[in-house]
Amino acid sequence: MIVFAFVIYLTLEKKAELALHEKERKDLTEQLQKQVSVQNNEREQLITVIGVNEKKIEDLEALNASLNRQLMSLGSQRGSLQRQFDDLSKEYSTFRMRALYVLEQKKNDDDEYAKGEIEILEETIRQQKKTIDNLTNSHHMLQGELDSSSGHVRTLSAEISDLQRQLNIAIESHKRELSEQRREFELRLLSETNLNNKLLAQIDANSVSHNQEKENLLTTARQEREGLEEEIECLKRALDEEVKRRTEMEKIQIAMTAENVAVQLQKSSTDILPFSTSLNRASKENAVAADKNAKNDDNEEKCEEKSLEEVIYGESEELIITDIWNQSDNSITRQDVIRMITRQLEHARELLNESEAMNARLIEQTKLLKDEIRRMERDRERENHLANTEYLKDIIMKFIAPEKVTDERGHLIPVLTTMLKLNNDEVNLLSQVAEVDVMTNKTTTSTWRNYIWSALP
Repeated sequence: MIVFAFVIYLTLEKKAELALHEKERKDLTEQLQKQVSVQNNEREQLITVIGVNEKKIEDLEALNASLNRQLMSLGSQRGSLQRQFDDLSKEYSTFRMRALYVLEQKKNDDDEYAKGEIEILEETIRQQKKTIDNLTNSHHMLQGELDSSSGHVRTLSAEISDLQRQLNIAIESHKRELSEQRREFELRLLSETNLNNKLLAQIDANSVSHNQEKENLLTTARQEREGLEEEIECLKRALDEEVKRRTEMEKIQIAMTAENVAVQLQKSSTDILPFSTSLNRASKENAVAADKNAKNDDNEEKCEEKSLEEVIYGESEELIITDIWNQSDNSITRQDVIRMITRQLEHARELLNESEAMNARLIEQTKLLKDEIRRMERDRERENHLANTEYLKDIIMKFIAPEKVTDERGHLIPVLTTMLKLNNDEVNLLSQVAEVDVMTNKTTTSTWRNYIWSALP
């Protein structure tokens, strides 16, 4: 009983330790969930800030693109006006030469008619000069607007670079925080896994030790029972021998009594009746005493047998009940252990799912960061090419200025693509602008030439 009580005490102590470890694990899990929620909130705030900054950058880029388009349109207008001015200058010189030629031919005509023609020609010259002055003023105005637009573009470029720098700083801090959070989660997951493994090993060791103790106790009880059975057999054999010895003693006593009766029958007849009476009484008393002794021996044997059975089998029912209780306790303990392991596995599975989701989000963020890194590398290469600002300025001015050679802008597009690291959309946009300018130049030139030649007599 003491051993069973000790085993029960050890089992309860192990259960208390397991409950304490389970409580500690739940507390750690709650703390981990709280920290994860706090870090998720911080991450959402950072994502919101990054989204706002990206929206600002997109707005500024859209504004920059619109200003660039305005700048291109102003450049194209300036180029067209410059070409108009050149065409008018050429047409003016041609017209002047023809007028001089006409004046020389009609020198001998009527003076009044010549004077009228001269006045008409002078009036035409004055109108052409006014037109040239108007074109010059519009050219200066467009140049001023172009300069102001360039200054605004430079200001926007500086703002975009500042926002880009702030965004890079926020991205770097967010990357550091994400790496730290991932490291902490991995360490916690590793510690939880190690703790679960230790608990499982301890549970297995406790189960093995408990089963070993149970087997030892059953072996000890079996050995004690066999020893008691052997003692019972010895006592039964001794009891049989004692019964045989007493039976023989009674037979000897009865024989001796019969011999005494036969000897006394030879005495006088007067003494026969009292002697026989006394003998009968004595024999009866001896018989009664023998019966009493036999009954007492039987009672003692029964008492001894009863006490031996109590010694051997008196606690058998309690032993069986204790064994059954131990078996049910063991089954309940195993079920609890299995349930606890199942909960731990479910928790580990949840942590694995969360880790996979976090990994997917990190992969998406890694893609975005890779795109951002590529863009930054293009910016660095662009900065290396922008070191030669004078050459870049000449290329840009040639692209903005009117074409002196057919498809001059088309030949400048690869140079700008290499120096500014333009993407495909930007290259296509420049190609469209160059094609539109080529078509506009052809149309404008043909229109002015038709107009001038149609005005000549």
